[in-house]
Amino acid sequence: MSQESGLRVIIGGTLIDGTGRPPVKESAVLIRDCRIAAVGKRDGFLIPDGSEVIDASGKTIMPGLIDAHTHFLSMGIRMIREVDLANTRSLSEAVAKVRARVAQAEPGEWVLGRGWDDSKWIERRFINRDDLDDFSRDNPIMLTRICGHLITLNSRALEIAGITKTTEDPPGGEVEKGPDGKPTGILKDARQLVSSYIPPISKETSIEGLSRACDYALSLGCTGIHDAGIGG
Repeated sequence: MSQESGLRVIIGGTLIDGTGRPPVKESAVLIRDCRIAAVGKRDGFLIPDGSEVIDASGKTIMPGLIDAHTHFLSMGIRMIREVDLANTRSLSEAVAKVRARVAQAEPGEWVLGRGWDDSKWIERRFINRDDLDDFSRDNPIMLTRICGHLITLNSRALEIAGITKTTEDPPGGEVEKGPDGKPTGILKDARQLVSSYIPPISKETSIEGLSRACDYALSLGCTGIHDAGIGG
């Protein structure tokens, strides 16, 4: 057989083909120009000359997954713009991650974070501005709780947004204030008081974010998505 370019054969894995038929053990899958051309049992399967052969013994081969509800573009943008606080085990760990980002930021640059969950922290309390102010005098900070309804601002961000002890609660929201009447930095369903002061997302960031989101999805075996946040 003459050699062909763009050929790849995956052999030895257990194949689930998506048709409902029983899995095929010791399978072979021929891929030609990024498309599946043939499947079958490894024994007796003709491997074309010039094929790249991948041994998948002990692994499972299946069609790519499709996620029917994602916020795909925004996820990719967050991977660039925000500190990931989702898996932090304590308030101090979350603060340390934010501190590290601030150390890399330009003076005056906004530092954003997302995903913190106080119910999983040993401290069992929200982050407030006092946790952030000692290392962020020049950088405004906004950290979004995992629920998306609560944010924490440092004093610089409060100053930029004009949030003071006289700021009234917006409809349906709350600007939390301490015993001294000053804002603690915690805003509940009141993001609109600060969101307009955060720099808009650039086209370049959107493009890079989409690329990162695609790479991440593919690493999980997801080859198709529906973005619930676009066009709505």
